[in-house]
Amino acid sequence: MLKTLLHSCIVLVFSLSTLACNVTNPSHRPTIGGAIKLVDNKEKELCFLPNFETAYLTSTKKYEDLKFINLSHVDVTRGDDPLSNKLVWQASTAPNQFYKLKEGESICMSQHLSELNVRNHSFLNNDKYTVTIRGMDDKKEYNLRFIKRFIYPIK
Repeated sequence: MLKTLLHSCIVLVFSLSTLACNVTNPSHRPTIGGAIKLVDNKEKELCFLPNFETAYLTSTKKYEDLKFINLSHVDVTRGDDPLSNKLVWQASTAPNQFYKLKEGESICMSQHLSELNVRNHSFLNNDKYTVTIRGMDDKKEYNLRFIKRFIYPIK
């Protein structure tokens, strides 16, 4: 009897600690995913426009209440792998800071914003690339990662 009660208490403590951790720590929740539109405007600069309408939490659950992105960084890597270490271009904020990226706003490779540190590593050639926009949702409850794989030049 005492053994069963002790076992039940241990299970309850672990259950509550896991639940509390999921509520307070965004890294223990699913990541919001989404798509990015590529915009190659008249000045020949390549821009990345997150498509808020494609935001999702899981394959069956859309995330419909995204008002803006708390952007931490944008990476362009060579190849199909968003985790590649073949970094071509990056725009990032200072540590523990965010840039408020509103719906309809894009980040361009030739754009210079005072809130973002831009690092050019190499020029885009005829090749495959992946762009990743990372940050958090507007309520800072979920991590966010929008991805687009593309071939440059854009056709």
